[in-house]
Parts: sequence; structure tokens; C-alpha cells
Amino acid sequence: MKNLLFAAFGQNYISGMKNSVKGRLFFQLITAVSIMCMLMQSTIKAKNYSLSAGPVGFATVNGTTTGGGNATPETVKTYIQLKNAVSDSIPRVIIVSGTIRTTDGDGYGLPIGSNKTIMGENTSSKIYGGFSIKNSHNVIIRNLNFNGSFPNPGPGDCIAVNNSHHVWIDHVSIWDADDGNLDITRESNYCTVSWCKFFYTNSKNDHRLCALIGSGGGDHPEDYDKLKVTYHHNWFDKLVKSRMPRLVYGQAHVYNNYYSSKGNSYCIGVGSYGRILIEKNYFKGVKNPHQFMYDVYCHMVARDNEYDNCKGGDVHKKSGSRHSGWKNPKTGEQHPKFEVQPFEKPPYDYTMDDTKTIPDLVSKYAGPQSDVTSLISNCSPSTIRAKLQVPLFNLVNKTLSFDISSSEIVEVTIYSLNGKKVVSKMVQATPGIKNTEISITNLMNGIYLISIDKSGTIVNSVVNLL
Repeated sequence: MKNLLFAAFGQNYISGMKNSVKGRLFFQLITAVSIMCMLMQSTIKAKNYSLSAGPVGFATVNGTTTGGGNATPETVKTYIQLKNAVSDSIPRVIIVSGTIRTTDGDGYGLPIGSNKTIMGENTSSKIYGGFSIKNSHNVIIRNLNFNGSFPNPGPGDCIAVNNSHHVWIDHVSIWDADDGNLDITRESNYCTVSWCKFFYTNSKNDHRLCALIGSGGGDHPEDYDKLKVTYHHNWFDKLVKSRMPRLVYGQAHVYNNYYSSKGNSYCIGVGSYGRILIEKNYFKGVKNPHQFMYDVYCHMVARDNEYDNCKGGDVHKKSGSRHSGWKNPKTGEQHPKFEVQPFEKPPYDYTMDDTKTIPDLVSKYAGPQSDVTSLISNCSPSTIRAKLQVPLFNLVNKTLSFDISSSEIVEVTIYSLNGKKVVSKMVQATPGIKNTEISITNLMNGIYLISIDKSGTIVNSVVNLL
């Protein structure tokens, strides 16, 4: 019997696709396989929205960010169920269904243990209150809404990352925190924040200070050479006043973000031994797109950004630094002269979108994307083949076979559940032989995404190797 369980990803074949767009086609991986594990032999068809298979940025440096990995997904619907699922360090994939109020607990952010992937079941899945990722590592939060508790009692931050490393926050909408929508502080490291939407709904909240990377204004030297964070393809929208983000001590890469928070005070701030690379962002009608803060050593590189009707700040400053002998106002102690070098080349691969496309691209795809409740279908593999009208493959005893013409070159790529590329092969037809086989017996049993690129036509399918 063929050891094949298909979950077709709709008609996701696009000719002449660039790598940056192609990479985003793998957005369906985590959501599809998570639901697939629970649906037995149901088939999932996905829409064309952007959810990548794995993080880009600092979350990939000096280790990996895989969350719960290949753990069997479990759905939670209540605060108690969620609390029990996230409290330990056992790898888990957790699907949030409906609205869960962390304020049903002790009023603080719900502690999140290590090795967790926490995802929304659909675009309405919501956390009211907040999460606290403290002393943890390898945490992924995706496809969720976070509604802060302002003006009611609750945790100060919607998401607080404290003394944790390898954290990826992706396709999340966050609003109305009493303190910070997303604060990454206290020696945290190797984090990526991607495709998130930040906003506020109540102008009476006088603390609409969105996102910290590092706390204080120069009084946390223990943070120096930590707080390595990437922000890409995020949308800072209405009523966000400042900190989009604000960096001290750490090292941040901020690219391809969209800023439309009119009436703000500033967007990106850097100070206190921080060094930042700001590139290909789109600032629309905002004040002070990026600026130096505090009279402490720091460095900024800003390049290829678009300033659309902006005022103030260091709009015309492409790079620069602020150096001075700042003293601690509490003790009078002279701060050490940490060496702050320009940050111009990130230690990872990344592909940027054209700056002028950012408003449309980010406003369309930021925030939760996958409504899995509308993706479930009972199509058989043969029906899927007919609908796609492109050759799929057969999989028998971990041997992948498909037809290929004499002039074709086929690229076969296989990803594990955590987004790691485990197979990458270019296959050219053998003269006189129409059917081509690839052995994948080296792969362990489990769920994988198989992508076949045949002359620019791309077919993605999820399989369960048994």
C-alpha cells in the first residue's frame, strides 16, 4: 500500500517565480501539517497567503528555532488547557481555538515553557491578556491575535520575552497592551519578529509605546552583546506612538517594515550601546522615522528607506553614531566605553522586497493568515491530481517517482515539519526513460513537505512517511 497522505496546497504553481516569493509559498507548511495530524485522511487545500516554513533572521543564528518540532498537535480551548500545555519544556505543538483569556489566571502573563509552537486555529483565534516567555528557549508563536487588557487589569505586555533565546513571533496581531505590545528584554537573544501587525484602538492609553529591545536607558550593561533581534515585514499602524522598536545595548536588523502610525512621536530609536541596521522600510506620514536616543554610545546605519511625507528625526542621516561620556544619574558612575561598531552585514541570508512594494505587501499579509476551518476537504489524491492538472508523484517504500520529459529539469525539495530543508536535488531526464525515481530512505518516519519545481511550475504536497 502506498505510504502516502496528501494534503494538497491548492494551485500554488507560479511560473517564473523569484526566490523571495517562492519562499513565501511554503507558508502553508506548519498550519497544514498541524491540522493534518488530527484529521486522519482529510485533505487540506490552502489559500495563497504568506506563511513561511521557517524563520529568517537572528532566530536562525547560533542554533535553530523549531518550537515543538514534529510533536503531534493538540488543540486547546480553555485557559487551563493552555496553561497545562505550555508549562513544561516537553516539545509540543499547540493549536489555540477560539478566545482564551490569560486573565482567568493570576493576572500576569501566562508563562511559556521551552520547545513550544503555539498557533491560532484560524484568523479569529485570540489571546486576551498576554504571554510571558521567561527563562525559556526555542519558542514559536504564529497566527494568533493578542488583545491587551487595557484599560482593564491584566499583564502589562501582550508578549514579554525575558532572558530567553531563539524565539520566533510570526503573523501575529498585537494591540492595546497596557505597557508594551511586545518587549524583548533582560539578556534575551536570537529572536525574529516577522509579518506582525501592531496597533492600538484607544487614544486614552498614554503608554502606547509598542516594542522594546532592551529596557532602561543605559543601566543594563549585562545586556551588552545580547539582544540580537530581527524585525522584518511588520506593520506599525494606527495610534502607535513610539518604540517601533526602540533598541538599547543590543543589535537589531530592521528591514521591509511598514510605518503608517500618523501622529506618532518617533518610530525607531537607538541608544545606549545599541547598533542597528535599518534598510528598505517604508515610512508614510510619520514623524522622526529613526533617531538617536540618550547621550550614550550607539550606532545606526540607515539605507534604501522610503520617506513618504515624513518629518523630523534623522531622515537624511544614512549612518552615524552618538558617543559621549554619559554618567549614571543615580550613582554618578561613568559608563564604560563599550566598543560600538557599525552593523552593516547581518550574519544570515535574507532576501528583501523592493521598498515601494512594502505598503501593499505588508498591509495584505501582516497578522494572522490561515483560516484552517475553511481549508478542510475530503478530496481523494486522484481528485487532487485532476484539479491541479499537473503531474504529481507516487511514493512507495520511500521511493519518490514522477514522469519527466527529455528536455526537463526538475528541482525536488523536501522540508521537515520544523522547516528544515532535508532534501534538495536537481533531476534531469535520462534518455529513453520517462519515469524518474528518487530514494528518500534516509528520512525518518514523519510528516514532510515535498515541493516539486518542474520548469517553473511548482507543486507542494504534504506526505506522511510511515
